Amino acid sequence: NVVMIIPKTIRLNNKLKNANAELYNFMEEKGFFRICVAAVLDKSGAVGMIGVVNPMVNMRVSELLKEVAVCFSIAIKNKKYLHKTEYVANTDALTGLKNRTSFNRDLALAEKDFSSKYVCVYVDVNELHIFNFKYGHDAGDKMLITIADIFKELFSEYPIYRVGGDEYVVLAKDADINEIRKRVAESKEKSIENGYNISAGVSESGMSV
Repeated sequence: NVVMIIPKTIRLNNKLKNANAELYNFMEEKGFFRICVAAVLDKSGAVGMIGVVNPMVNMRVSELLKEVAVCFSIAIKNKKYLHKTEYVANTDALTGLKNRTSFNRDLALAEKDFSSKYVCVYVDVNELHIFNFKYGHDAGDKMLITIADIFKELFSEYPIYRVGGDEYVVLAKDADINEIRKRVAESKEKSIENGYNISAGVSESGMSV
C-alpha cells in the first residue's frame, strides 16, 4: 500500500526568500512560481518525492499526486527487483565476489578497450580439496571466504571474480603493475597468517609476468 504525505506548496515570495534564499533563487531562475511536493512511502520502505511545478488554477493537485504516487511506488519496487535479479545473476553466492558470468562479460569489454591497459591477477587457492576432505566443506568454504575477503581489502578499487571453485581473478584497469605485484605479495602473506596458501600470477596487456 502506498502512503503519500499531504502535499506541501512552496511559493515564490518574500517569505521563501527570507527563509531559503538558495531555493528562492533556484525557483526564480527556472521560472517556478509555485511547486507542490509530497513524500511517498510504500510498505517495502521506499521513500521518494513527487511534485507538480506551476500547477494550473483549480488543478486537483492532491488527487493527481496520489495517482502518480501509485505508479511511482510500482516503479521503485520494479527497480529494486531488477537490481536484486542482476545482483544474483552476476555475484558468487558464497564469497560475494563477481562470478564467471560477470567476468566473461567484463573481459569481452576489456578486449575491445584499446585505449586502456589492464593488469590481470590470476589466483589459485591451494589445497581446497584437502581441506574439504579432511575438515569438511564448511572449512573449505571458510577458506574461500577468507581469501576473498583478503582480496576485497587489498584490491577494493578493482573488480574481483570467482571464476571457478578455487580460482579468483582481479582485472585492474590502468593499474601500475609494480603496485599490483606488491599487493599480490601482501595477499600471500595474509593468507599464510590465516593458515592458507595461494598461488598467483600477474599479466599485463597480454605479456606474462
